[in-house]
Amino acid sequence: MPTIASAKTPGEALFEEYLQSAGITDFEFERIFRESAKKPDYSFVHDGRQLLLEVKDFRGEPKDFEDTSFGPYDPYGPIREKINEVSRKFKEFKSYPCALVLYNHDKPLVTLTPIMIYAAMLGNLAWSFPVNTATGIGDLSKEKTVVASGGKMIRYGRDKRPWEPQNTTISAVIVLGRLLVGQELCLASVREKEQKLGRKLAPNELFVAIESCAGTAQDASRTELRVVVHENPYARVNWPRNLFRGQWDEHYGTTDEGYIRRQYAGQARLEWEKLAGKVADFSR
Repeated sequence: MPTIASAKTPGEALFEEYLQSAGITDFEFERIFRESAKKPDYSFVHDGRQLLLEVKDFRGEPKDFEDTSFGPYDPYGPIREKINEVSRKFKEFKSYPCALVLYNHDKPLVTLTPIMIYAAMLGNLAWSFPVNTATGIGDLSKEKTVVASGGKMIRYGRDKRPWEPQNTTISAVIVLGRLLVGQELCLASVREKEQKLGRKLAPNELFVAIESCAGTAQDASRTELRVVVHENPYARVNWPRNLFRGQWDEHYGTTDEGYIRRQYAGQARLEWEKLAGKVADFSR
């Protein structure tokens, strides 16, 4: 049975709720392992292997909500800081599948979409497209997303070229949260009404349309607890793909061709995407 402990973070409490909903009830909190004096937040056995997970919350600070002018913004920095923290925690657990679980409780400007997670892991986002050297004109129809330097799972040389993998003890980065299922469905219904009318809804019409969603599957307050697993392609020990496969969960990983793609999505998630008109990162 789970170990009872006090003063857990919002992320830890929510992760325990998720584990319980997934039928995982034999997890342990801050179990002591002989390999290290550092105690992972959670551990449990899956398919005969002990898995270790560390939960990290993003918490808002007063300065995050101050009305200041725009300045430099690093979208990868907060995620990379958490990767640095947990890499030190897992340093002596090289024989275990280890995962970093991220939860954004209330911190602005922290985006935990798959494409941002992999950018933090593998390198800053960039875009490439072929250019005709004779005319100097680029073919934007062949534009593709690539990664540059800065990734925390790759060590770079002085020339900023990738040298070798690092932080290989982290098998996966897992994003925990509540999917805004009802809100997206309600917005989709609004768009559908506007398409039929051939115009934008007036403010009073918009209010009525949103109010009509209340108490239905499109209720804006409806959320679904889920996790999104992002496998580390350079992991020393692979994260099990047959774990965390709930109706709303997702898994991303590397294909045989070397591309990052979605490997799994729960049926409820897929049906919701069709209704809400959502497209998953890396899915195309």
